[in-house]
Amino acid sequence: MAATKKTGKGLGKGLGRGIGNLIPEETKDEKDVVVKEVVKEVVVKEPAEVKVRISQVEPNKEQPRKYFDEDALIELSESIKQYGVLQPLLVQKKDNYYEIIAGERRWRAAKLAGVKEIPVVIKDYSDQEEIMVYLSKILNKEAFDQTGLIYGMGHAVYSLSDPREKVLKSYVEQLANEKGREEDLMLYENVEKIAPQLIVQKRHIFKGVSPNVDFYSGFVYDMLGIPHELYTAIFAVARIVGWSAHRIEELICTDKIIRPAYMSVMEEK
Repeated sequence: MAATKKTGKGLGKGLGRGIGNLIPEETKDEKDVVVKEVVKEVVVKEPAEVKVRISQVEPNKEQPRKYFDEDALIELSESIKQYGVLQPLLVQKKDNYYEIIAGERRWRAAKLAGVKEIPVVIKDYSDQEEIMVYLSKILNKEAFDQTGLIYGMGHAVYSLSDPREKVLKSYVEQLANEKGREEDLMLYENVEKIAPQLIVQKRHIFKGVSPNVDFYSGFVYDMLGIPHELYTAIFAVARIVGWSAHRIEELICTDKIIRPAYMSVMEEK
């Protein structure tokens, strides 16, 4: 069989640099700073760390995680007694209290340790206007690679929901909590919510748009500390069986709809 390569849009390129999975970098020289630059541009302003009374902080009642290992909490509380809370909680302002976005385990341990004040970073993720504006720029080819694509969005078959993405996301949430990447996760979740609406509106797609299984792939690779050079290889290895099946179908059953297209890369003699 002749050597071939896939030419489907967005394959591989958007799977790379954590947040770069959503918004690809402009040039190769910028690959090491793209995460910080995108977060900076989307969120606009980086709030400062402040201290508030622990009694003013409350967990999110919609937080799916309900169980916290008691022995681990006690161990963390002993560390807090000695060193204090080293990493601030992410919170958002409610009417008369601060609701925890990320860091409930630290909050619980700090309460066990008898801490009166706790460091927090106050974020306003309820106002998603800035994210919407930036994603609109991407779709209008005004930002990053000017392709008009938000990588990880859309699938030829799964229009309303990609079940593979739903399964993966449950593990992504666990990993983000373990790695302290809740803030990045929230940015992804906001994009996941806003991008389909914008794509439907701007592209006049009426069957629906949803994130596909690769939406969180680059974020997972980044959290696991996998070298960037291996991203494309990992992406390809998991798909070789499917690609081979598509190619065989294409060769045997020419009336089949095969995607994506193939292009020969062999050297002609």
